[in-house]
Amino acid sequence: MRSPAASSRSPLSRTFAVTPALHLPLFSSGLLQANYGMSKAQLEGTVAQYRSVVLQAARDVATQALTAEMLAERRAQQQAQIEADQQILRAAQARARQGVRDAREPLAAET
Repeated sequence: MRSPAASSRSPLSRTFAVTPALHLPLFSSGLLQANYGMSKAQLEGTVAQYRSVVLQAARDVATQALTAEMLAERRAQQQAQIEADQQILRAAQARARQGVRDAREPLAAET
């Protein structure tokens, strides 16, 4: 008489136990490879999109920095022009007070 443990070790039971383990990798390897390929393609697409976003952000920062620099330069030029115009106005007003020039000269300098 065989024990239940001995009957579970029969060649037939070992075949059934091994069959599912062999079946899954053999018949689903194409599916696994396809899923891996899809996952890899999605990852590469996501990385490419991330790189594109980073490059665009860098371009935006560079553009804004250049714009800020140009605005600062323009402001400095305008400030220098204002100071020069104010100096001309003061000189014209001083000449008018001394009676050297017509009193309308400061009005012409203001425009």
